Amino acid sequence: MAAAVAAAALAAVVLVDAHAAATVAARTRDAVALSTSLAVPPAVVWQVAAGTVAGTVDDVVVLTDPDGTHVTAVGLDDGATRWSHPIPVDQGGCSVHSGVVVCLGTTPGDATTSSVVSLDPRSGAELHSLLWPGAYALTTRVGDDLVLVGSDDAGRMVAARWSPTSGATVWAYRSAADVVGPVPTAWELGTGWARVSSRSRAAVSLATGRAVPVDAPGQGPLEDPTTVRTGAGVLVQTTAPAGSDLVLAVSRGVEHEVTGTLVPVPAGDRTARGLALVGSDGTLARVDDSGRAHWRLLTATWASVAPYPVLAVDGVLAVSQGDTLLTIDALDGRTLWSAPTGVPAAASAVSDGTLLAHVERSAAGLALVARLPRTGTVVWRDPLPDASVARLALAPDGTVLVTTGSDLLALRPPG
Repeated sequence: MAAAVAAAALAAVVLVDAHAAATVAARTRDAVALSTSLAVPPAVVWQVAAGTVAGTVDDVVVLTDPDGTHVTAVGLDDGATRWSHPIPVDQGGCSVHSGVVVCLGTTPGDATTSSVVSLDPRSGAELHSLLWPGAYALTTRVGDDLVLVGSDDAGRMVAARWSPTSGATVWAYRSAADVVGPVPTAWELGTGWARVSSRSRAAVSLATGRAVPVDAPGQGPLEDPTTVRTGAGVLVQTTAPAGSDLVLAVSRGVEHEVTGTLVPVPAGDRTARGLALVGSDGTLARVDDSGRAHWRLLTATWASVAPYPVLAVDGVLAVSQGDTLLTIDALDGRTLWSAPTGVPAAASAVSDGTLLAHVERSAAGLALVARLPRTGTVVWRDPLPDASVARLALAPDGTVLVTTGSDLLALRPPG
């Protein structure tokens, strides 16, 4: 009889575990940012010296060295150097953009001009380059292209939309001369437009490269505006004629305007589906397709930047509040738990769909800590090499990357 009861209990446990696994699998089916398993502390599989991490492309991680002189690619599997070259620009840096490495800065040997160079991430070979006539003041992305905005030695506002993958200049813009001069100058970048106010003023559409009214730069078109669908409704990023950011919330054909910008939500699972977050004047709010804000977070008094989402998993939204990781219920905004990271940089976290891991500093030093997303219960705590800064990121294969400002560590499940 006892054996039969034990067998029944074991069968019930197996069924519960199977149901839980199926539930997690269904919840994470559409995830775009899952780490490898966090059931046990991941092990350091390789470690290399690194100043900044430009990004990952396929099976390589592109980084710059701690002294900022070389750009290097290391294998994601083993950390071995695939190639390393001097950074092809001065007073600048490199990032991964549209699957290639893009380095932007002043032209070597000529600080009066700027250069942007794209490199093949697999070989480090130069693909394309663009010589910029003067100093750039603003850079942004439009689609797969890079837009640069600045001035030349004739005082013109100059701008160009350039493809780092093909080397083609999509459009180029030049204002009249003597717009920009040695007077107080303000450069502004809005949704779909750029503007300068100096000796006089000029504004350009980022989509077309054409001049737009300086007092109404939002009249230009937007290219592929950010859109969030919420069941029967939709929220679309747009801009007011005067240039301020607006979100258009549409429900059953009725439009509502919400001031602000749609903020993307890194998806640890389906929690992010239909979750529309709007940032405006130091606040972060969840807004529905009627324009109603269900909750609102303000910038913390100790934080230098507005709160922004780190990831969403299991109905929980993890938010960076300066050096604090704050978790709230994604739907109603209730605070669930928080963890001061003790690291003077924006909080970061990763998830395997079941657990949430983040960096935390205590009296014992720096550690990677895994918690249950809804309760904050600590599942494990594993020491990290001590550093003043530590940020987490994910490689495409789910490898957890830890950057410290001097080193890059790759973490995977042991074995």
